[in-house]
Amino acid sequence: MYKVLLADDESYVTKSIASTIPWEELGLELVHIANNGVEALEYIDTSPVDIVITDVRMPGISGLDLCKQLNQKNKNIKIIIISGYADFAYAQKAMRFGCISYCLKPIEYEELQYFLNIAVNKLNEKYRNNPVNLLDSIESENLEQIRKGLKLNGIAQDNLYTAIALGNDIMVDYKLRNNCICLKLGVGKYAYLFENPQEQMIFIKKALQNPKILGIGYCKKASNLKDLKSDIQHCINLSYQFFIEGQSCACSERYSSDFASEKMNSIRLFLASNNYHEVIGVLQDIQHSTYRKLFQIQDALKLCNSIYSSLTTEDDKYIYTFDQLVQEYGNFNNMLIKSMEFLTESRTLDVSQCYQASSNFLKIIKYINNNYTDDISIKNVADMLNLSPNYISQLFKKETGTTYTKYLMRLRIDKAKELMDNTMLSISEISEQTGFNDYFYFLKAFKKSEGITPGKYRKKL
Repeated sequence: MYKVLLADDESYVTKSIASTIPWEELGLELVHIANNGVEALEYIDTSPVDIVITDVRMPGISGLDLCKQLNQKNKNIKIIIISGYADFAYAQKAMRFGCISYCLKPIEYEELQYFLNIAVNKLNEKYRNNPVNLLDSIESENLEQIRKGLKLNGIAQDNLYTAIALGNDIMVDYKLRNNCICLKLGVGKYAYLFENPQEQMIFIKKALQNPKILGIGYCKKASNLKDLKSDIQHCINLSYQFFIEGQSCACSERYSSDFASEKMNSIRLFLASNNYHEVIGVLQDIQHSTYRKLFQIQDALKLCNSIYSSLTTEDDKYIYTFDQLVQEYGNFNNMLIKSMEFLTESRTLDVSQCYQASSNFLKIIKYINNNYTDDISIKNVADMLNLSPNYISQLFKKETGTTYTKYLMRLRIDKAKELMDNTMLSISEISEQTGFNDYFYFLKAFKKSEGITPGKYRKKL
């Protein structure tokens, strides 16, 4: 419901409007009736509103002065002027202060309702775009801008309850609904900010009933604005617990496990001495132990990379994000199985065969250039072209002097810079269109590559 304030010193006018307009049908809530401009400003200073309907002539502050001050405070407030004076000069000034319409008394309620619909449509458009700016403010930890973004979305408090949902569905639209703000973090990844824990719990219950939702991470305690970025990142990590569990779940805390740290230490020691048989034994212990669920997504990522780095010096086998891990293996148990197979199989390859395969290399490059916006790993490319991942890795190194992973990263970064140069797309939208399915990972990768954040790069332009 968008919030409406009505300001007029004639009580019969306000009573008539209040009782005649079908507020709820329009998606509106009449939250306050002010008798003058001063009272209207005092209310708006403490309670955000989306639409103001005001008379031109009122004691204290005129309707036009009210419009001017509201325009200075918040240009997103939609203003409708009502007046008994058919004066073009009044209307002209009203439009200059951002008013969307000028209605004459006696009021024609169909006309007023028509202009309220216009205001609602404009607000819907604003709420679809505003969370992107709010996300940028959270990333830069600009508390003042975060407060402004929250206030524009109808939230005026500094303590929020956070949740992250992963999956091919969005639980609410990009606007305020049920005291909630939704922010898109990447493909199938959304952050939700709530005013109270009750709404958070209702959301989690509904999300778990949705078959398209894979995992949910949430904080039981309220997050203050200075910790909002870190708490969102914390919830992102928690949301991937479904990978460990092997089924959709909601997670609110990370467990400190001696079992996980003990097994990880054993694997590192055995890998260092090239004792792969013992590593397989430890992986089997993890697979069959009831304590397996005490592992976290970070542990799984480290475990996977430790094993593959033990048998190859190339970085193509490395997993850099949780999304890659999920795409590659689906769940933790499958990752353990594939890791054991990797350790037991012979990974030798006649490198000389690679040097004779320029046609295959051209196919590989063409496939990457046509599909870099997707989450493609070297295994995906190998499967699509009926080649071995090791074959592609060695062929890539021979033909380009770099690795598959570095080539793909460079391509995506260059495409992102091109979009920042030539479009008005937001940073979040650019990250998605260049194959970075995680907003925060894109920021980190871009800064590592270019030495500055995407936001600063765009400002330099």
